[in-house]
Amino acid sequence: MLLWHTLHSDDDIGQFACSSRLEKALPYPDITVTGVGKLSLPLSREQGLALKAVAEQAPHGRGPETVVDTSVRDALQVSRAHMQSSTLPAVCSARHVCDQCI
Repeated sequence: MLLWHTLHSDDDIGQFACSSRLEKALPYPDITVTGVGKLSLPLSREQGLALKAVAEQAPHGRGPETVVDTSVRDALQVSRAHMQSSTLPAVCSARHVCDQCI
């Protein structure tokens, strides 16, 4: 409850911090998208536009339904079927890093 209050108040929010040392560095994401090519980070304007061209409107949940409503969520997503990566499973394990802080 204290965390919720802190995050939603106008008070000084310098009360929570986390620090941890990673056992090994996370690999640089090696992601290739069909129709775009290998992504370089940060994305160039050209790659951003190419990524947008292969993306689709991202849905969201409304009760038990999954809907597309841009007045609620105006975001794009790229289907996993269009992505290839040798490092994506390792990058996704970054959740483990967050779990150390909780």
